[in-house]
Parts: sequence; structure tokens; C-alpha cells
Amino acid sequence: MKNLFYSLFVTVLCSFSAFAQTEGINFQGLARNAAGEVLVSQPISLRLSILLGSESGAVAYSETRQTTTNPQGIFAVVVGDGTAASKTGDFSSIDWGSAAKFIKVEMDPNAGNNFLTMGSSRMQAVSVAFYAYGVDASNVKGVLPVKSGGTGVASISELKTSLSLDQVNNTADANKPLSTASQAALATKANTADVTASLATKANASDVTASLATKVDKVTGKELSTNDYSTAEKTKLAAITGTNTGDQ
Repeated sequence: MKNLFYSLFVTVLCSFSAFAQTEGINFQGLARNAAGEVLVSQPISLRLSILLGSESGAVAYSETRQTTTNPQGIFAVVVGDGTAASKTGDFSSIDWGSAAKFIKVEMDPNAGNNFLTMGSSRMQAVSVAFYAYGVDASNVKGVLPVKSGGTGVASISELKTSLSLDQVNNTADANKPLSTASQAALATKANTADVTASLATKANASDVTASLATKVDKVTGKELSTNDYSTAEKTKLAAITGTNTGDQ
């Protein structure tokens, strides 16, 4: 079984609706027994593991599954498509950009759980994966989630809402946001009730009239105020008659 020959290739590491592909890695291999004979149309068990950094790196994800070889001894599976018999780890959480990835292949030709290691190989991207590096807005269909570098929404209005900007423009004055500093400043200003109460303590028209009545006491015809001149001064001024010649 050490003569198992296998090849692998990456189609996409994420699901793109444009290609109608499911999430996962297409894996294909040719199965042989210990004598080098091709295992034709035969059920086999596989354990496929994604390793981090090297052929002996930590296991990021592992799954076991049964499949059947074709008349040429070839088998084909999709690693991480959710149809495995059992799995360890989360395929969708693998960080494909952080380090090199290797795939380790183990097989039981009798479709049991007695797995023998067939080898490990570094995973290399091919044309479809390279296409993903050059994807731009004109190539993307559907909504790209935030974790993949998108906005997670389908329109500008939804984007404004997700960013809490929907209350900024085209909003009634009563609903527009007000900063905390502005609220604090306004809280120190007098309101209508304060102004009314303050004015109530001020003199009204009748108060002013009564006050002036105590100040205005003029001598008839002379317009002299008792509050402004002494009695002697008023006597002298009252005696002035005729045209002022300068002597007076």
C-alpha cells in the first residue's frame, strides 16, 4: 500500500456562487495494494488531514470517509464538504493565508478503520484559486461578508444602518443626534420658566409710576423740582422775570 499514488489540486478555498461550487478541496488519487495492484471498483476508507506549516505540523482539520474507486482504481472526494463520516476541527475556520498547508493521506483498503499512512504533500493553488487573488468588484456576485473583506450588505442604505450613520442625513431635526458636550452646555441655559420667574420680580408699569410720583414735584410754571433745588434756590429762581440781560 506504500505504492499508493495520489494527486491533489485546489479548486477554491471558499464557496463562490459564480462557479456554483461547494466549500471544500477536491482530492483525487489512485489506490494500489501492497503488491502494487490497482484497487479497481473497490470500497476503501480514507483519513485526510490538513496540517499546518510542514508535513509533521499540527492538525488543523481531519476527516474520515468511505469511497469507492472507479474501474481504473481512481477515487475522488471533496475534503471539507460536510459529507465525511467523522471529522476533527472546523474546516471553515482554517486560516489559509497564515502558513503553508499540507495534506496527509491515510487509507484502509478494506474500508475499515485500520489506517496506514500513505504520505503528505504540500497543497498548491491552481488557476481557479489564482483567479480569486485578482477578483474585483465587477467580478463579485452576491453579498461578500465582512470577514471576507466585504460590507456584508447589499445597498448603501443598509451600509449606513450597519455603521450607525443612518441618523446623519435626511433626518428631522428632532431625531438628529446631539453630542454630550452640547447637551451639557444647553443644560446650563435658562429655560422659559426661569425667565418668567425672573421677570416676575422686576418692577411693572404701576411700580414705575408710583416711584416717579415721589420724584416729580414741580412748581407750577417754573418746572422746578422740590427734589432738585433747595428752598432758597427756588425763591431766587422764582423772582426772575422778564428777559435775561446778563445782570441777573
